[in-house]
Amino acid sequence: MRQITWITLVAFFLLSAEALAGNFDFKGKVEYVPLEGSYFRLVSVNGKRYLPKNFDQWNDLKKDGLKVTGQLILKPARFSLQMGGETFVEIVRLVRCTTDHQE
Repeated sequence: MRQITWITLVAFFLLSAEALAGNFDFKGKVEYVPLEGSYFRLVSVNGKRYLPKNFDQWNDLKKDGLKVTGQLILKPARFSLQMGGETFVEIVRLVRCTTDHQE
């Protein structure tokens, strides 16, 4: 029982630390998702998927496969019709990559 409690506490603190991280740098690509009326998401170079709530402000970057870099803010989980398992974020800054990054 103690081991389960310890693991639960460690997991909680790790998740809390990620939630408190606030702004973070992002490097990855834009991905078009043809589900639920279709939408665009961001996928980091390590495969983590993000759903920006303010992506409409960057319509010129909504191109499937476009490599981008920028800064995002983690947002609390909220309801969404998209079912891609993304983490909710807000874009602070997002630009087209001028150098090729590894995926």
